[in-house]
Amino acid sequence: LYLGPFKTEQIRTYLHKRLCHEATHDLQPGSARTLSGASSDSPVNATTDAPPLAELVRQFEESPLHRAFQVPFLLNTGYSVCQADPSQFATIRYLSQLYETWIARFLVTSDSPDWQQDLRHAEDLAWAMHCSGRSQDLVGNKAEFAWFRRLPLR
Repeated sequence: LYLGPFKTEQIRTYLHKRLCHEATHDLQPGSARTLSGASSDSPVNATTDAPPLAELVRQFEESPLHRAFQVPFLLNTGYSVCQADPSQFATIRYLSQLYETWIARFLVTSDSPDWQQDLRHAEDLAWAMHCSGRSQDLVGNKAEFAWFRRLPLR
């Protein structure tokens, strides 16, 4: 399955649907969200720090990575980081920062007893792949390592 790049209106629609879905299902981040009494442009409750749709769209459009967010996976990654910490999202200038923030946030909230060590392993693997000019690799024997199985990108 291949998803092509999103157009501006598709990005806005995706963000709106994610906000509504999380509000309807009381999902993290922002478990205090609700749709009751919220306008269609702002499906989040004032009890959360997560920005309403208009502010969320503005943050994505003003981001130095705005063109990268046309890629659905990167849009999803950016959304997760932005909802968890909008002020941190505003400081992200490079894709490497986005990935690092997303992975670190994922590992911190995982059940890993030593998420910092998991992060070091992931960084070492990423560096080794970068140095060898690869962006993909077979799982192979890495599946034997618990830290690898805990990573969201496999």
